[in-house]
Amino acid sequence: MLRKILSPIGLALACTPFEPASDELPEQPGFVDMRTGSLMAAAGRDWSCIRQLQPDSTVTRSTANAARLVQSLQVLSLAAGTVPVATNVRACAQRDVNCTAPLTANIPLDAQGWVDLPLFDGFDGYLEITGPQIVSTLLFYQDPLSAESRRDTTPLGVVETALLPMLTAAIGTPQDPALGLVYLRAFDCNNDPALGVKYTIDKPSVPWYFVAGLPSSAVTETEGSGLGGFINVPLGITVVDAALSNGERDIALPKTLLVRPNWMTGLRLIPALRAPAEGQAG
Repeated sequence: MLRKILSPIGLALACTPFEPASDELPEQPGFVDMRTGSLMAAAGRDWSCIRQLQPDSTVTRSTANAARLVQSLQVLSLAAGTVPVATNVRACAQRDVNCTAPLTANIPLDAQGWVDLPLFDGFDGYLEITGPQIVSTLLFYQDPLSAESRRDTTPLGVVETALLPMLTAAIGTPQDPALGLVYLRAFDCNNDPALGVKYTIDKPSVPWYFVAGLPSSAVTETEGSGLGGFINVPLGITVVDAALSNGERDIALPKTLLVRPNWMTGLRLIPALRAPAEGQAG
């Protein structure tokens, strides 16, 4: 019930890939918390929850004894902001690159665009999102699913097939249907879209960032939406990384993604809410 109540709020605040920039956040300096006198980070620049980036060796990898968890996602059409017709979502294992043994059935979106996927603690695969009017999309998350995972209430905007040529034209590079597309979206510790993040990839491709409502190859870091990516990415396994453009720190561990021809591969970088080390403030 809580999810349904929050969904209109999430939509109003969210900026989906290639969405008009009505919710772009301006660059802001830090400000002083009058109660404590401490300097607070500006929206989109709070990384205080990231203690130390290292792989989590405690994540359960076997489905046999893992706790059951539900991953919820709202999917909306980019152009109209409506639920894309006949769109289904299913979950696949990380190593099952063709999803020949899906972990869930194809589950249709409900009337508000939500889908609930019955998964398990430690799930580190990807979601397949397909429909007759959209660019088929793979969605990855930064960290394996756990009970402590930050819930993803920001709608995913899927790109209509008819809209793709216009968007890639804004980048200045036509999409090669034999290659793939990658988009990344980073959030800070307050769930604000991240500012000043630079994305890198280990394959030759054309980078872009979302600026003033369209993707552009003229900038080199995220602006108010936290969105960026790469066009014409070679197929197969690729590795992406995200760091502050000023070189101060990485905001995530490198992530392995799967690229398919003429598919969109997405990654959401949402800092995990981990308990602070003993003696540290939360």
